[in-house]
Amino acid sequence: MVRVWGVILCFGLLIVTAPPAAAGGPRHLDRPWFTQPHVRPLKGVPFSSHEEELIRSYFAANPQTADPVTARDANALSRAKPLPRSVPRRALPAELAESLTPRGDDEALIVGRDVVLVSARRGLIIDVLRNVL
Repeated sequence: MVRVWGVILCFGLLIVTAPPAAAGGPRHLDRPWFTQPHVRPLKGVPFSSHEEELIRSYFAANPQTADPVTARDANALSRAKPLPRSVPRRALPAELAESLTPRGDDEALIVGRDVVLVSARRGLIIDVLRNVL
């Protein structure tokens, strides 16, 4: 009798956990995670390795003081997230900004010890270069 109930239970679990029918189930589950409808691709070109080297060498040759940033705000600097409003920011020096690839509406800013590339249209962080200053 125990075996019969075990078989019935296993069969019932198979029915409950079966994938949805092709006609009525959610179709977005068949796509890879990066094409899911809730994931928005981040438009914007991050810093190239050449630009990163250029920025780091510029600040190595021209040291500047970093504005104080709280640990909470420093941890909030990550790609595809908005730049916190409470973070002090400065523009890059003009000669360095002119040597970088023009990116339209995107702007590079100094935030604490980091250089951050921000989409001006959406306010999202495109790239972060840590510990540059």
